[in-house]
Amino acid sequence: KKFITLLMALTLVVAMTACGSSKPAPQPTAEPTSTPEPAPVSNPQVVEDVEIALEASLDYINENEDIDGATQFRNALLKGIEFNVIFADETGCEIEFTYPDGESYLNKAADMLTEEATAEEMDAALATVAKELESDTLRVIETISAEVEKNSDGSYTLVWNEDLYNAVSGGLYYAEER
Repeated sequence: KKFITLLMALTLVVAMTACGSSKPAPQPTAEPTSTPEPAPVSNPQVVEDVEIALEASLDYINENEDIDGATQFRNALLKGIEFNVIFADETGCEIEFTYPDGESYLNKAADMLTEEATAEEMDAALATVAKELESDTLRVIETISAEVEKNSDGSYTLVWNEDLYNAVSGGLYYAEER
């Protein structure tokens, strides 16, 4: 119950980190081939547009000094997320994400609380684990595939899927489903 309460509070805070289309992309299925295919060639414009979209989705760090524990937690999570566009062309992309395990830190905060924890106690627990999260070097490394679409102005945008949402939330998107 404590975990669910914390997760719901953070969902509102973290939900703002992902922007773009909300329609999930179908998961590609690999088909076995008998001959090796040449390595795909990235389109530099698409790579740049994907990077811009991802940077915008992670640009929700609140630099104010007087912030609550949930915002401190979100800031620490967002600061720990890194990405590298491995490949991108006019139809899709592959992105390697490195991010802190937000779910384990949320569990750690929940373990600090009693069933009757107040909002102030939840805030303090999140602030405490946010400080730990900032100095933790353990990271989840995950490669994600996504579709891209061409906009009317000639730029490209990501077609957001659940794996992308999970990566830009530090693993909290899938934690909500459990």
